[in-house]
Amino acid sequence: MALLGCGGAAPSVRHAPDTQWRCAYVPSRDEAAGAWKTEVSSARAGVHVVLVAAAGASRRDGVVGPTSPLHGILGMPRIYKPGSFLRIPLADGSFGYGRVLKLPHDAYYDYRTDTPDSDLDRIASKPILFKIMVRHMEERAWELIGWRKLEDQFSQPIVQFMQDIGNFRDCTIFDTVGNSRRAEPQECVGLERSAVWEEVGVEHRLLDSFTGRPNDDREYLKVRLK
Repeated sequence: MALLGCGGAAPSVRHAPDTQWRCAYVPSRDEAAGAWKTEVSSARAGVHVVLVAAAGASRRDGVVGPTSPLHGILGMPRIYKPGSFLRIPLADGSFGYGRVLKLPHDAYYDYRTDTPDSDLDRIASKPILFKIMVRHMEERAWELIGWRKLEDQFSQPIVQFMQDIGNFRDCTIFDTVGNSRRAEPQECVGLERSAVWEEVGVEHRLLDSFTGRPNDDREYLKVRLK
């Protein structure tokens, strides 16, 4: 099996008969984890392993469809225009900040404030912590605080990896412009695994980054070297 790569404005998965089963690691809410544990025993709270099927002969092309077996569990997604600035309330009362890239990717700034900041120039001047795929949901308290055209730094392809569940040596490095190649596990160190994060998982990861704590989901999704 291989990990599912996601793309498109509203990532979803669908089943196709007589095809290679794949997995997608999806950081998610605890209540959804309870619903899925009956399907995949290796799923744990915060990170879900969802079995889906890949269409066509290729073992590595993810499936993106108009419907999803996850619909009704995760609720309705919210779509933001690329270039949008997001202000993110964190559990300790502080705020983090993100930027919507070409869907479904976001970038998150290395910037944390004790009071809400709406200065787009100041926010945009901060370095980027990470870029990941995110499913935005209606129930979270993230705020859209403005929009501007994406800067040149965001024109660079985003590079990620996939790793076979059964054979850790079977890895692929790919990017958002369609380049893809086989890789050794060691080459994937430092890259983001192809995964769709929920907003609550992003909140935890941001706060962990700001406070110098390892993030459980991030650690779980790192490439396996053995």
